[in-house]
Amino acid sequence: MSGLGLLDITAGVRRLLEVCVALRPRERALLVTDTGSDADIVAAFALIVKEMGAEPVIIVMERRPVPGAEPPETVAVAMKAADIVLELTSQFIGSSRARVEACRAGARYLVLVQLGRANLLEGGAVWADFDGIKPLAERLGDVFGRAKRIRFVTTAGTDLTASIEGRHGRPLVGLAREKGGYAAPPDIEVGISPVEGTANGTIVVDGALLLMADGVLREPVRIVVKDGLAVSVEGREAYALLEMIRRCDDDPRMYNLAEMSIGLNPLGRVSGLALESEAALGTGHIALGNNLAYGGRVDAPGHLDCVLRDITVYLDDVLIVNGGRLVGEWVRS
Repeated sequence: MSGLGLLDITAGVRRLLEVCVALRPRERALLVTDTGSDADIVAAFALIVKEMGAEPVIIVMERRPVPGAEPPETVAVAMKAADIVLELTSQFIGSSRARVEACRAGARYLVLVQLGRANLLEGGAVWADFDGIKPLAERLGDVFGRAKRIRFVTTAGTDLTASIEGRHGRPLVGLAREKGGYAAPPDIEVGISPVEGTANGTIVVDGALLLMADGVLREPVRIVVKDGLAVSVEGREAYALLEMIRRCDDDPRMYNLAEMSIGLNPLGRVSGLALESEAALGTGHIALGNNLAYGGRVDAPGHLDCVLRDITVYLDDVLIVNGGRLVGEWVRS
């Protein structure tokens, strides 16, 4: 990267460190990378961490085979010893037990998987008003947590219903400034893990298969869900999702409907970059596999996110999102 290019992204890097994780002098900052990481972005983070008076330590691992897989034990131990962890990987590990244990040990954790240079440029998705959107996300999380049933609908053909009774709404607001905090900027989302065995219907993925296929889907992938499990995955690009499940030894837990969430970042777009795509305002996403980090009980070896455009959401038959637009008095409260 040229000197000018480095300067172009360092403002975004500094914003993530100052605003999202509140890095302080003399803190231990662990930069977790893998063999697919962008070396220039990693270098920019190390540079700004050092400029801010903290100590950057970079650890490199082999790229994990599927999203949500566990890192090596040496990485897990280092994560628990850090004040902040920056997941600058090309494959997602943020739903792993290692991440959960690092946060329990007090680490402030930022998932920055597949972070793109365009995200870091001024006006990119990491420049969203995280603090300004936080109250809305928390209100919406409370609404999700009080509901008993959820329904996702799209004009592309999605119609999926599940019980969420007893589950907590999960707002992710891009901020991890408190001890044990977890965030994934530019991702701003709110969602929930359906009760195991209760989801039924059809999902038409017309946005992206995150960290599974390159870029935006050219043709939709159709998933049929029965009693909480994906029983059919069809479409010309379905191979990308099925291949990830195959890499998990076709573990039956990978067919679990693990998550139903909506994006709230107004600067996000369905770009193929994982965190920006699932964060984009107006989209929804579902996930198959592991739901432990979302309040569930399925310890699958991966977590596979799939983005849907122009989502409509009902909670207990009350319209919450209509064609990607938030509705209801609670939005303005």
